[in-house]
Amino acid sequence: MQFAVNHFSARVHIASKLCDNKAMLSPIVLSLQITLAATIGIFVIGLALALFLARSNARAKILLELFINLPLVLPPSVVGYYLLITLGRDSIIAQSLNLQILFTPTAAIIAAIIVALPLM
Repeated sequence: MQFAVNHFSARVHIASKLCDNKAMLSPIVLSLQITLAATIGIFVIGLALALFLARSNARAKILLELFINLPLVLPPSVVGYYLLITLGRDSIIAQSLNLQILFTPTAAIIAAIIVALPLM
């Protein structure tokens, strides 16, 4: 039992040393910020889509369900490729809205929302 206590205290000591280093803490904080923003976005968008799909009898409902569930059946690399094409510099969306969001936290939030939305 003494070994387990010493082993645990050694891990706590190492973790406290890592938390003192700002360079080690920065990616963790960024990941938590992106996760929190994506969770809020998924909740809001998922709730709105659920209400629409539950109350709608439109023919477009099937097409909307298809696009919502598409990230479940596509490999992650294909979803990422389509996001690069959709949000890239030469895309219609980026040119019309003058957006340059590739490889930013905003793009990571959008990707997380798209990948996790079918699970909501």
